[in-house]
Amino acid sequence: MARKYILIILKYSTIGVGEFTCCDRTLWGGTGWEVLASGKPLLQDFHFKDDEFEREYGYKAPPLLGVKKQDDIYTHLIAMMDSPESCKKIGHQAKAWFEEHNGIGLAAQWVQLLSGSTLPPMPQRWQ
Repeated sequence: MARKYILIILKYSTIGVGEFTCCDRTLWGGTGWEVLASGKPLLQDFHFKDDEFEREYGYKAPPLLGVKKQDDIYTHLIAMMDSPESCKKIGHQAKAWFEEHNGIGLAAQWVQLLSGSTLPPMPQRWQ
């Protein structure tokens, strides 16, 4: 789906839904990034164990509605419906995470890199 349509749909959505697969350590595609950036909770397949995401990527996983089994979908939808405050809080946290790690924060890292400034050390995995 084209990005412009995702943005229109998100304007009228309470939460956004990403991909559901049976694979380990699934990440999200373009829809997931748009949901996180929009400040809506992302309901998404997430099979990382404990701090595995942080060890792999060097920063904490985003606040999302992680799905590991089918029942998780129902549980998250009911929880968000029953607590609009929690839904908004998770959405705000998701947007802050996006801005720090993939939005303005990532752009700032590129500016530092291109201007010759020093960056924080790379995660061990990427060295």
